[in-house]
Order: sequence, then C-alpha cells, then structure tokens
Amino acid sequence: MSFFVDEVESVRWISGRGGDGAISWVREKRIPKGGPGGGNGGSGGSIIVRASSHVNSLHALLEKPVIRAEDGRKGGSNGCRGSDGRDLVLDLPNGTVIWDCEDDSLLADVCCSSVPIVVCKGGRGGKGNLVFRSPTNQAPWSKTEGSPGEERTVRLEVRSLADVGLVGLPNAGKSTLFSSLTGIPVRVGAYPFTTIVPNLGVLSTHFGTWTLADVPGLIEGAHSGRGLGHRFLRHINRVKVLLFVIELREDRLDMERDLDLLLGQLRAYDDSLLKKESFLLLNKVDCYGASEEIISFFSQRYDFSGVFTVSGMTSEGLSVIREVLEKMLFQFKS
Repeated sequence: MSFFVDEVESVRWISGRGGDGAISWVREKRIPKGGPGGGNGGSGGSIIVRASSHVNSLHALLEKPVIRAEDGRKGGSNGCRGSDGRDLVLDLPNGTVIWDCEDDSLLADVCCSSVPIVVCKGGRGGKGNLVFRSPTNQAPWSKTEGSPGEERTVRLEVRSLADVGLVGLPNAGKSTLFSSLTGIPVRVGAYPFTTIVPNLGVLSTHFGTWTLADVPGLIEGAHSGRGLGHRFLRHINRVKVLLFVIELREDRLDMERDLDLLLGQLRAYDDSLLKKESFLLLNKVDCYGASEEIISFFSQRYDFSGVFTVSGMTSEGLSVIREVLEKMLFQFKS
C-alpha cells in the first residue's frame, strides 16, 4: 500500500550515453574498391517529466535512488546508424517542483500540463568512419565515442495547485469545514493532528469550480520543523486566497493568541504568504456563539478582507463564504 510523499531528496538521474561510432569497411562485389562504412552511434535516452492527474504522490521514487535512461547503440556496418536509447518519461503530480541539489537551481516546475520537460538530456552519438571520408582520405580509420548523458542529483517537492487554502491550529475544525464546503468526507477526531496529509477538494460555484486545500494543523515552531504543518506549508505557496480558521472561545485572549501564532508561523516561513487575499473564519459558532463585538474587534485589529462566524458541523455561515469566494476567485480568473 502506498502512502503520501510530497518530498524526495538526493535522487540521482542519469540520462543515456550516446553510442560509439563504428569503424567498418564495405566488402561487396559491386564496390570493388570498398571503402569506409562505419555508421554513427545512436543518441542516449533523455529523462523527461510531465504532469499527470493520475499521480498524487512521489512514493514511487522513494525506492529508486538512481534512475537511468537507456544508452544509445553503437553504429553498425554499411553506414547503419545505431538505434537511439529510449527516453525515460516520469509522470509526476501536478505542481511538482524539481531542484538541482548541487547549486539549488530550479530545473522544472511541472505545473498543470502534460507537455514533457527534459530534465536530463541524453548524450550525442559518436561518428563512424564513413563520416570522415574525404577526397584526400578515402580510407579513414577515425571514429568518435558517444558523449555521456547529463547526470543530476535532484530534489522534488509537491506544491499543491489549489485556489484556496485552509490554515489553522490542530482541532480548529478545518477538516469539518473542508468537508462541508467540498462534500468530501474527511476523517476527523477529537485529538490533535487529525489531518496528517493535505486534502484537496473541489469547491463548486456559479462561476466555475475551484480547488480547496486543507493543510495539516500548525503549531508553535512549525516553520522550523515542529509538528506536521511545517512540511506542508509549501502547499499554500500557490493559493490565491487564504482562509484562517480559529476556534471561537469564551476568552477572547485565547483566540488572539491562536491567531497571532498562526500569522507568526506563516510570516517566519514566508512573509509573502501574508500578502495574499485572506479571510478570518471564527469556527464552531454552534458551540460558543459570537457577538458583534468579537467580529468588530478582529475586523479592526487585523488586516483581513473579511471576518465571518461559521460552523463546519451545521454549515452555518458557509453560504456567505461561498458567495464571497466565488466573486473573488472570478476576479482572479478574469
């Protein structure tokens, strides 16, 4: 059984080596003087990546620390060219980013497209002695070897291609909200870290469909490696809108601390995340209720595009959220 893997490090990718050129001589009755007949070697296979909607994890690459494409074949006699090595095509999840481990440069961003991207190009085939024949050298003994393919050590990360991201502390009710908005049942429980992998769903509106990501709960120190959420912060790098979810409480100071912790973790990870359009959802209104005073306080103190009280359990307030999101996302689309 496979499990969710969104990052794979130190994978060696080696494209195919080009085939060597051949030294050969023509021996036929109709060509009494003979001559050179060594063919060129074939090109090595390249390593190519492409996005696939049927793949959602990098688990298949965990057991393949070294991946090689096929080598080109050696040139043949009578000017026959060696066959090319087969390209190795890797299907990756939409949104996969590939980095070169040596200089940390970006090699490919496999984003919502089945258009192949060559990451490691195969080596060129060598030249046979037929190529070196000239008026002054009718019997050349020269040939060249095939060139080696490109070799890279790569790191792969999956960054979800969602339009809207749900972020919050463990047990803030994000998964229940996600389920109510998308209609996708999500395992939930009354214990921390119910969500252990990002959930992706479709939010249907009058203006179209949009993807919604439920990111595992963040805790203090998440940006530096604590808890589960830090591993998945990359999944909200591409979102257009952020929904901050905090639990309504009797003590407003507890709610402030929760929200400040969330904002602080995102700021420490990548402060550009806080420049995205964002809304604050005060969740579990069915349990605690909410006054206009609380809504007014968070609206004035924090820079959100809107503050709303909702309930993932009873769906209270979600129709308003849908209307707000569909209008904003339609603006992005247009």
